[in-house]
Amino acid sequence: MEQDIRFCKTSDGVGIAYAVSGEGYPLLFVHGWASHLEFWGKMPRAEESAHGKLAQRFRYHRYDARGWGLSDRDVTDFSLEAKLRDVEAVVANAGLQRFAIIAASEGGPTAIAYAVRNPERVSHLILLGTFAWSPPSATPQDRDLMKAMLMTIGPGWG
Repeated sequence: MEQDIRFCKTSDGVGIAYAVSGEGYPLLFVHGWASHLEFWGKMPRAEESAHGKLAQRFRYHRYDARGWGLSDRDVTDFSLEAKLRDVEAVVANAGLQRFAIIAASEGGPTAIAYAVRNPERVSHLILLGTFAWSPPSATPQDRDLMKAMLMTIGPGWG
């Protein structure tokens, strides 16, 4: 899948990588908690993937959120407000005026919050397997499970 990888800065100085592919109505993908633009673009049969199909119909924008992929990794703020700064930086740098958002998994709360705060910009909000809000891990077991899941991602996603 051909993609143009670009970089921008958030209002708190975090470098965010984003990719643009395809032509047509602008569509921003707000992903869950793991992404790597470079690896996604090199996946076998990328054109046949959901991302590839979306890029065939839309001007498709995806990004690596803070802490992931090609974006700055040395960050500690992963709050909803921080994630909104990531979206705002991509939207501003890409020059998006009115666009659709599609969000999956952990990206849902960010997409919902952005749409609520910017209804004049968001024409459509599409949510896949997501939720409106999730409380932070409350127990030591929850935190240990999250650490274990993150450890499995590092070797495969850089």
